[in-house]
Order: sequence, then structure tokens, then C-alpha cells
Amino acid sequence: MPGPGATAAATASCTPATSPPARPPGTSPGSSARITENRFQAISTGRHAALISPLRGEHELARNLVEAGEFIEIFVDTPLAEVQRRDPKGLYKKARRGELKNFTGIDSPHEAPQTAEIHIETSCYSAEQAADYIVEQLRKRGLLH
Repeated sequence: MPGPGATAAATASCTPATSPPARPPGTSPGSSARITENRFQAISTGRHAALISPLRGEHELARNLVEAGEFIEIFVDTPLAEVQRRDPKGLYKKARRGELKNFTGIDSPHEAPQTAEIHIETSCYSAEQAADYIVEQLRKRGLLH
């Protein structure tokens, strides 16, 4: 986990010496955010928006729509096998059987971001821990209070 003073890009990776991210002060379990995997969503609250997209071109398009420094890309990095294991609705099984077309990671591409400001490898963290880490990083950048 990056130490204090990390500003450009922050990464929480799964190494034996890495402990789970600490919960930001003043938050309770589940209050930070909810991680949603493998769906395209746009959630807008005031001047903040969350976009989930599988293609780098879409990432860059979104980045170019705002002023420099206004776009924070967060790469919630989860191996496909882990995403499939966590799939509560069985959508990956349906996609593999051909019942769902253009499904990211099965018959539609996923391009990992190359310039994400925040990168978390989620296979060794719970969704709550990952959300807490993301909130912590956004607070360090002065984007959340």
C-alpha cells in the first residue's frame, strides 16, 4: 500500500506484507461506497460522476471532457476468474452458454486502464475494504470531505 505523500498514482496490491486499508475516520461499515463489478453505469452527484467502462478509448474520452486534473480514474482490478466466482446472478455462466451477447470478458473485450490515478487489486480485499481504500485516496486528494 502506498505510504503518506503518494500523490500521482496510488496502488493497493495483494502482497503478504500488505494489510487491508484502514476505514477512514467517521465512517461505518458499508457507508463508504458500493463496488459494482462489470456493468456500465453512470452515477452523477453534483460535479462528481462515476463511469464504469471496459474500453480505454472510453476512459480517454471521459478524461478529455473535463479540465486537466478534474478526472480521477480508479481501476478496480479483479481477475476474471474472481469476478465470475463472485457473480451472484450467474451472468457469466449465461454468457458462456451464449445466452448473453457482448458480455465483457467473455465475448467482448476489456482493456485495463494504463494511467489510472488509483489502482486497487481486489482479489485479496473485501468490497468494503476496497471501497474504504478508494474513499481514503479521494480524501487525500481533497475530493471528499
